[in-house]
Amino acid sequence: MDGAIAIEGSVPVGDYWPLVNSLLCQIAKMNCDAQSLADGAKCIECAIPTGAQMSVAIYLLSKIAGVSADPQTLMDNAKCLECAIPPGAQMPVAISLLCQIANK
Repeated sequence: MDGAIAIEGSVPVGDYWPLVNSLLCQIAKMNCDAQSLADGAKCIECAIPTGAQMSVAIYLLSKIAGVSADPQTLMDNAKCLECAIPPGAQMPVAISLLCQIANK
């Protein structure tokens, strides 16, 4: 939570997603320029049904984290975190975790 509190205080809410994308690029060790990301996203956008993008992201993050992608396991973990992380702080917590992953 300490990292999340620091992020929440220093990163404007509108910059959360660009920061997440930047961190994911670092983790993937890939080019992070806007055109490369847009080109890759177009390919994914066409292949993944509307409404399923977040599910795919959760699945991929579970693989990166080395945890089960079983829906019940993910939901059990999410419920635990939902109770422990105050509303509105989920994105700063996610960014803090991505920072830690990217720095390893």
